[in-house]
Amino acid sequence: MKLTNKYNLPEDVVKALSHSTYKAGDGSYSATTLLKPPRIVHLERRHMDEIEQDVMDRVWSVFGQAAHTVLESHGSDDAITEERMYMTICGEKIGGQVDHYKDGIITDYKVTTVWSIIHDSKTVEWEQQLHIYAHLFKVNGHDVRGIRIVAILRDWDKNRALRESDYPKTPIVVIPLNIWTHAEREEFIYNRVATLSDTAGYLDFELPVCTAKERWERPTKYAVKKTGAKRATKVFKNYRDWE
Repeated sequence: MKLTNKYNLPEDVVKALSHSTYKAGDGSYSATTLLKPPRIVHLERRHMDEIEQDVMDRVWSVFGQAAHTVLESHGSDDAITEERMYMTICGEKIGGQVDHYKDGIITDYKVTTVWSIIHDSKTVEWEQQLHIYAHLFKVNGHDVRGIRIVAILRDWDKNRALRESDYPKTPIVVIPLNIWTHAEREEFIYNRVATLSDTAGYLDFELPVCTAKERWERPTKYAVKKTGAKRATKVFKNYRDWE
């Protein structure tokens, strides 16, 4: 990947934002890769040297790395932290690295926006990721009794927390996630691996197009405004409803 500095940040800041503590394992796919659409996975792998990213876009990624480092360094002696495990599914080596495991509980740290908690927009993805970790732990001989997210809210506002009933009351939120059966985990992972493996030989233009959900596309809405007005008088889900 090519890193740019479009905003002319100082050299030391650029170096800090360019640095990554993430170390990829030697598996075919990681737990997070399994959750991506096949089009993104394969295009990124084929064209990584052509992709550009500005260092400014890495601010929150570096912030998340720092938070992870602090939390992981204070794990108890009998906890498993940042240990990568592997399993083989459909002939592919799958790897994953959990943030914290102790007494049968897998914990993953997420630095995220407060709106992901209010709108519950990340829970499904987090649950899927942690169940891949849970399966990895199971096949490597570790019991898993629970999975949870510790969400650090980077844009939390104390004043809003005092005023609004549905606003998170603290900047760190612990979110227990649903537990799947062994069969449910196995089926989910098998399907994800099979999809990536089956599409690996496709040409770029043949790769399946990402779904509307995978593109974060919102349903189309139609706003009715008075001439010159900035705000809509009414909003409709269907074009014909305004008539």
